[in-house]
Amino acid sequence: MKHSISIDNSNDKKSKYIVISIDALRSEDLKFLKTLPNFSKLINHGSVAKNVTSIYPSVTYPCHASIITGCYPDKHGVYNNYLFQPGRDNPDWFWFYKYIKRKTIIDIAKEKNMKVATLFWPVTGGIKLKYNLAEVLPHGKYKSQTSVSLKYSSTLFMLKCFIKYGHNLKGISQPYLDNFTTDCALDVLKKGVDLSLIHLVDLDSMRHKFGTNSQESYEALKRHDERLGRILSLLKEKNTLQDTTFFILGDHSFKDVEYMININSFLRDNTFISLSSDGKLLDYTAYAHKCDGSCEIFVKDSSTKNRLLSLLNKSTLNTLGIKNVYTEASLSDFNVGNNISIMLEAKDGFYFTNNYTSNLYVEKNDPSKCVAHHGYNPKEEDYKTLFIASGKGISAGIEIEHMNLVDIAPTFCKLINETIDGMDGTCIDQMLI
Repeated sequence: MKHSISIDNSNDKKSKYIVISIDALRSEDLKFLKTLPNFSKLINHGSVAKNVTSIYPSVTYPCHASIITGCYPDKHGVYNNYLFQPGRDNPDWFWFYKYIKRKTIIDIAKEKNMKVATLFWPVTGGIKLKYNLAEVLPHGKYKSQTSVSLKYSSTLFMLKCFIKYGHNLKGISQPYLDNFTTDCALDVLKKGVDLSLIHLVDLDSMRHKFGTNSQESYEALKRHDERLGRILSLLKEKNTLQDTTFFILGDHSFKDVEYMININSFLRDNTFISLSSDGKLLDYTAYAHKCDGSCEIFVKDSSTKNRLLSLLNKSTLNTLGIKNVYTEASLSDFNVGNNISIMLEAKDGFYFTNNYTSNLYVEKNDPSKCVAHHGYNPKEEDYKTLFIASGKGISAGIEIEHMNLVDIAPTFCKLINETIDGMDGTCIDQMLI
């Protein structure tokens, strides 16, 4: 039965919207969130989609571009965390807002003269906002975290944040970074920002380091509940809680891993990749671009693609720890885009690297680096994320079984009485009053 809170849903100047992305939030986390004081408040008075299908590849940057555009990667253009830069040990990420090829909910909000804050939201480097903390790591001539943060964020805002709260940071390590992000979020909320997009990474870091169902991951969820509690307390003090809508969401699920697949080493030994005598990349006709649990293969011509596919027989796939090979026909169902003609899906317990110098195609994972990953097929039933909507304009007591990650932007747009043409997702009407 549908229960609604009797609140005026008109889009007056008092309406505020807070979008909190909890990186690596899984559908299985809902049960635990219901035991936490602040998450349970929003859940009990709002709507929940228990199983959200992410996008492919299900890694952070493409996911966050899909969240704010309502489109799959073939339309918004962010097809991986990393740019395709063969031979580079540490390729640049899709850090900058210019990479998004579609209109976003940020653009819509700016057109409505709403004050917008983006706090470490992926793919927002260099965006023209008064309040932007860009998630950009040192690269090129910019060797320090401070220099890139100041250059690609809203410089004055970032400088003030560093001065006020930077003493609590320990580089980008957690939980210190998310504590810093929350402090900064509270500052912009005090200034009456209309739309806040906040990206929190504590849970993702703990799952990578300690495992999907580790005690450390549940401690991170508790810390997220405390951060949410600080936001709720501030809004209550400002008497704006009743005028605020919350979207709490995950971007992808997670799987534990034991083995890594050095697929480029396989390509090297089958003459798709050529190296210099000192192990540097000289040339390639096929090259693997990792997405952790999946892998994009870029090929230079159709004959190369056909030769590679002929090598990837059932026996070879099993030896390499590969679960599926997707080509154009099947990839059209995933909307990955960027002219990717082959994608590989790892078996459970395996993930891909870009390594092209190893003598081993499959080797034991290095647990000092990570013990769990994402990037896997989002259509698998045990690999879903979560979405919670609560507050002004949201129906209370609603639980729906399934939605898609690309449905979030259309739902937000309808909430503010706006549209973006060409979105792949659809509004989840039952969540709205």
